[in-house]
This record gives sequence, C-alpha cells and structure tokens, in this order.
Amino acid sequence: MEFATCAKLLSHPDASAPEGWSLRPEVPASMPDVSADGRTYTFTVRPGYRFSPPSNEHVTAETFRHSIERAIGIGGNGRYVLFDIVGEAEFLAGDAEHITGLRASGDILTIELTAPSPDLLERLAVPILCPGRSTRRRCRVARMPAIRIRCLWRYRPPVPTTSPTTSMVSTRS
Repeated sequence: MEFATCAKLLSHPDASAPEGWSLRPEVPASMPDVSADGRTYTFTVRPGYRFSPPSNEHVTAETFRHSIERAIGIGGNGRYVLFDIVGEAEFLAGDAEHITGLRASGDILTIELTAPSPDLLERLAVPILCPGRSTRRRCRVARMPAIRIRCLWRYRPPVPTTSPTTSMVSTRS
C-alpha cells in the first residue's frame, strides 16, 4: 500500500534482496549532495509530482519541509526518527516557529544536522515521513509546559442548514 500512496524523498525498490536493500531517490532528481563535514544534505525536488484530486497541490521542497516538521512536531513519532536536525529542540519547546536546520527554497530542500550521521538517508526512507498537503490553517501556539502542545486547532462543528423541503419537528408535547 505504501508504494501506491506515498512518494518520499528516498525509498527502497519494491524488489527482493540485494536490489531491494539499496536506497534510491523517489521525488528528488538524484541522491542528495552532502557537505564535506557530513552535516548538510541538499535535495533537489523534481517538478511534476502532485497530490491526488481534488487538491492537485504540487509536491515541492516546502511540502517536504512542512511534512517533516509535522512528523516531528508534538504528538508525532517522527521525532524518534529524526532527532538530530539543528533547531529541533527549540521547535519542540515552542520557542521557534520552524526547525532552523530544515529549509526549503524553490525546489531545494536542505537538512542541516547537529553532527554527521551515517544513517540519515535510511531514516528519511521511513513511511512516517510521507509528504502531506501543506494546507495553511490559522494556528494558536499553546505553551503548556506539562503537555507541550504545539498548536491548538480551533474545531468548528458544521453549521446545520435547513432547506425549503426540510421540516422542523418540535419535540414538545
């Protein structure tokens, strides 16, 4: 099911070993460029990927930045997978709106780590980092030290509507 519904930064081919063991870029044009110090990974996201209808929203570097932050955010299990990005602690504490080591500019996604990591590419291939639509909603940042909720979404139940063919029934006797 994952292969049919999720296009990640990196993935393993749907094949038997040993071919299935190797990582390959899925949405990026190629494997990332890695800095000389091994702390910065730069992906170039290929154009042409979209979410399914009805949104048809383009999948971009910003989509991946947003999705990684969503997965890492409070309540997300991504923080157990990606725990070494610069600025992640401040983001989780509610002191920063975004993770400073996770940047998107045009079709470029940059991930900056606190220290070199030999397994980052494998961790980026996990299903929890599947991109999601980056719909912009208004958010109140809540700072509750015991719970550390990042955002409280205001739930608005649907407003009941009546049409000319709908009759109102009284329950009074």
